Amino acid sequence: MSERIKFAQISDVHIESPFAYLPAEKGALRRSELREDFAAAIAGARAFGAQLVLLPGDLFDHNFITESVASAVIDLLRGAGDMLFFLAPGNHDFLEKRSPYERYAFPKNVHIFRSGNMEQVRVDAWNLSVYGCAGAPRPNDRPPLPGFCVRDRSRLNLGVVHGHVAAHWAVPYAPITPEDIAGSGLDYLAIGHVHTYTGLQRAGAVPYAYTGCIEGRGFDECGPKGMILGEAGKDGCEIEFVDLARRHMHIVEVDITGCMTAEQAAAACRAAAGGIPECDLVRFELTGMLAAGAEIDAPLVAALCGAFFYTEAKDRTARAADWEKLSGENTLRGRFVREGLQAIAAAQSEKERAIAARALTVGLAALSGEKVPECR
Repeated sequence: MSERIKFAQISDVHIESPFAYLPAEKGALRRSELREDFAAAIAGARAFGAQLVLLPGDLFDHNFITESVASAVIDLLRGAGDMLFFLAPGNHDFLEKRSPYERYAFPKNVHIFRSGNMEQVRVDAWNLSVYGCAGAPRPNDRPPLPGFCVRDRSRLNLGVVHGHVAAHWAVPYAPITPEDIAGSGLDYLAIGHVHTYTGLQRAGAVPYAYTGCIEGRGFDECGPKGMILGEAGKDGCEIEFVDLARRHMHIVEVDITGCMTAEQAAAACRAAAGGIPECDLVRFELTGMLAAGAEIDAPLVAALCGAFFYTEAKDRTARAADWEKLSGENTLRGRFVREGLQAIAAAQSEKERAIAARALTVGLAALSGEKVPECR
């Protein structure tokens, strides 16, 4: 029986992500922070005593990485002591002639999987095999694991891939089914692509996990972000999640029914955001029913909401007086509004009332041939 191996899993760092929604100077700062996060993750792996680091894709956000950025990353990997790195390119940093993995020389302690099929790397000193494959750009409906099985189950067998686990293959990118994982015979599978930490999952006897991304880059990436520290052996696998993000993303829904000015709406937002650190990024979702004379400008509300690193506000509200007027129409639109107002009146909770108001707003926009407002 092999000894247990300590490992780290770092995924979807997206170094040089553009952060295009931020002001230029803040976008540049966030890109610098991503590189610093990666350095912190490697330092954390070393402090943990990790013998190897699994990198399941999208280390870089794109294939136009400058030499200075590539050199900084390569120096980090080279300076990581005795740790070995196993890297499976993803859909953002896929292998092609412009890829940093092709243009720059990576150190000997880094193995880059270059085949679209699972390949084996043996580390005989630890009776270990690491399997992995290279991802491809979108769209990619090629499953990475069908038919794959480890060659020698007496060894400790780890895997590293970039793909999407789902019950069926009809998913947007590199589909992996639980049956594929269960049939692999691996002792642990590190997966990248999904930007949320999943905890330790199992397909049959095979444990697997998504790390998620290392830092939230947009408001679809809220919550803790970081790395996995784990220990694997033939007798089982345990992992621990470490939150490394220096800034977290938050979406705060605020019912501003009754507010007449941006100042009043901003006060409601500040109250709802109590406890969120000023270093974080916040989106306020403004909901509720406003009087016809209310003057609520979402950008102004955001500007008045406090000293967060970045703040934005999205107006999801509707105008009650407008609805009452429309409800008097002898049209399909009028009937829709009447029934929508009845649903709002019959709501048993604030959440139900907000959902009914949102449904009325979206449906009314569609019936009127207007742009349908964003929904969450």
